[in-house]
Amino acid sequence: MQQMVDFNLFVPANMVYFGFLTGVFFHPYSESAPRPSKRNTPRVPVERSKPLLQPVDEGSDRNPFMD
Repeated sequence: MQQMVDFNLFVPANMVYFGFLTGVFFHPYSESAPRPSKRNTPRVPVERSKPLLQPVDEGSDRNPFMD
């Protein structure tokens, strides 16, 4: 049973992959403190002159992709 698990670490590509994942797993995690916001004024939504979605002509029942 040991041969099935141990042999994979003799292959150089698997050895590098295992070492990288081990380093990621054991790296000490520390979350930085949140940065204070530089903006003191609240955001105001911008008025848009045109609607974002244009109406679609529903008069045609023809599908150009199905012809």
